[in-house]
Amino acid sequence: MSAAKEVNDKYGHAVGHKAIEMVAKLINESLRSQDLVSRWGGEEFLVLLPQSSVNEALQVAERVRHAVGFHTSQATTGMAGVITVSAGVTELRPDDDDTTAISRADFAMYRGKTGGQNQVNSY
Repeated sequence: MSAAKEVNDKYGHAVGHKAIEMVAKLINESLRSQDLVSRWGGEEFLVLLPQSSVNEALQVAERVRHAVGFHTSQATTGMAGVITVSAGVTELRPDDDDTTAISRADFAMYRGKTGGQNQVNSY
């Protein structure tokens, strides 16, 4: 069961929506003006960092992870506990198509989720 489903089942969809909004706001505050963020799935976001190396992207992902970790969900949504971030980072390669880079980032993210959550991993 996903974390978003657990939140929705326990606290209701309105609280789950507030949590997603809070995370989106914190992501946006951690990015540069040229970076792009989009909600990718129920509780997943896709962030594009143009002209960034993998090391720079890892630093941004860590900045997001820390920002979200410092904001307890209790303070903004009424939920007990802290919202965590598992992030997967990869670099766009010349031979990538519209799915290969996302697949690599997704793989790295799930490695973090299964490895204890609240992690940033690169592929």
